[in-house]
Amino acid sequence: MLIAAVLVATVVGWTAQRLRVPGGMLVGAMIGAAGVALVSGREIPAPPPVSIGVFAAVGLTTGLLVTRDRLRRLAPLAGPAIASAMFLILLGVLVGYVLTMTTDIPWSVAALATSPGALSVMSAVALEQGDDSALIVFFHVVRVILVVLLVPVILLVRPRDAR
Repeated sequence: MLIAAVLVATVVGWTAQRLRVPGGMLVGAMIGAAGVALVSGREIPAPPPVSIGVFAAVGLTTGLLVTRDRLRRLAPLAGPAIASAMFLILLGVLVGYVLTMTTDIPWSVAALATSPGALSVMSAVALEQGDDSALIVFFHVVRVILVVLLVPVILLVRPRDAR
């Protein structure tokens, strides 16, 4: 079943990327793998070396984007970036707290599910910690889908002086 999941995930991911779906490879691969798991009727665990390799690849890919020139150009935006991140983190903590008070979701899962991190990163952290990664991924997939659907509307409503 794992081989079928890998093949379907690759094809659906590649197709989504070719169709220019935002985050197409990641989102498409996730949809393809989920489809195989749903058809099989059971969870299909990835072998630990595969998970470790994928996490290392995400870290490598992200780390290679850091250059001196990029850091110099982005330095003036550090304040707004920190303020934005803090606001989103605090809002996520609040929503996570409400989840733990109103459902049986444990704090460790609620915190990861409602944090503003990237889908791939939060999924990796959830898997590494052994938390309910399906629930965490669900929250982030819903967020990504809503962002993709709402971005065209958001871009239409812009400040007067924006280009």
